[in-house]
Amino acid sequence: MFMGVDPPVPSKAYDEVKKHLVDPGILEQKYADWLRDIIDIRKKIEHKELMEVKGEFVDEWIEKSEEFIKKMFQLLSVLEFRKKEKILERTHEVMYKAAIAALKTIHKLPKKPEEIPILFKKEFIDKKIVEGYYWDIWNRIESMKNLPEKQRIEKLSDKEVYKMREYVRNLIRDLAKALKEKEKKK
Repeated sequence: MFMGVDPPVPSKAYDEVKKHLVDPGILEQKYADWLRDIIDIRKKIEHKELMEVKGEFVDEWIEKSEEFIKKMFQLLSVLEFRKKEKILERTHEVMYKAAIAALKTIHKLPKKPEEIPILFKKEFIDKKIVEGYYWDIWNRIESMKNLPEKQRIEKLSDKEVYKMREYVRNLIRDLAKALKEKEKKK
């Protein structure tokens, strides 16, 4: 579900875990095997094929289940971080594409990509076509993106990542509105 996939029915859980977690290298095979085994045990209990078990068997599965749950929580943390990183990466990309499109519209696209932020600031922020706080947002997204991975894990809150994405959406809307008004004046 967290990976954009609906939760599978128990009979398909092993295949889905293998496909989405083990094959990409996110999860070790033993956890998928444990899942398959516990589904088989559940099925045997359901069909009354397994009526009694030894205490050792129960103890073994208690240990495995505790380790499995611990691993799933670790996996959830990794997936949450990856999702935040993807959102941040996409936000950065959209911000740059919006700046490029806006600069193209006014026929001032720079030859070098590294000049885009400066020219964007000069043409849109300094000339007050869009609000000045968008430059702060631009710089914040740049700094978030350039943090080393360890610091990114510690410093990036979900709230801030989503807030930056929303600010970039607002920037695009404000840019479009300002450029339309500029076209009408011509």
